[in-house]
Amino acid sequence: MSQSEDGTLPSFARLIIMFGIIWAAIGFGLLPLVMIMAYRRGWVFLVNVAWLILPTITLLTSLRYWFTGRRAGAVADAIVSCGVALVWLLVIVIGIVGKDLGLLPYVVAIALLIFTALSFWAFTHSVSEDTPVVRSLTLHRIYSAIFVATIIVMGITCGLGFCFQIIAG
Repeated sequence: MSQSEDGTLPSFARLIIMFGIIWAAIGFGLLPLVMIMAYRRGWVFLVNVAWLILPTITLLTSLRYWFTGRRAGAVADAIVSCGVALVWLLVIVIGIVGKDLGLLPYVVAIALLIFTALSFWAFTHSVSEDTPVVRSLTLHRIYSAIFVATIIVMGITCGLGFCFQIIAG
């Protein structure tokens, strides 16, 4: 029986997940709190940075599902992670640009959240683990693209958030 069939993770996957959890706890828990105390900017920035914890945990769960052979669940979680990270990026950009645009950016952010939820629902209800599309190479490419895109979006958002906090402070 292989590792993906018996539900255990390969050792390198465990290390990646452990590193991701430690990175999320330290990088997005302690550092923003120190920045808020140092710059006295209030709790709004902490909420913006803490928003990244949700896509990080969802992406780590997705990675675990991928390595244990639950490909449909992995892609569904990656869709949610990418959508939430994009909304977070949009909120940070709205904060940088200012409120001159009115409610339109917030309507777009809410629409993106609704689209993410509907995409998750549609994917989970249309694809099961035993369908041929789950075992195809195309799904692996889609998952890899979503995974990389989510990492890039989270990196850009975190960088913008920290730069904006330092510049505004």
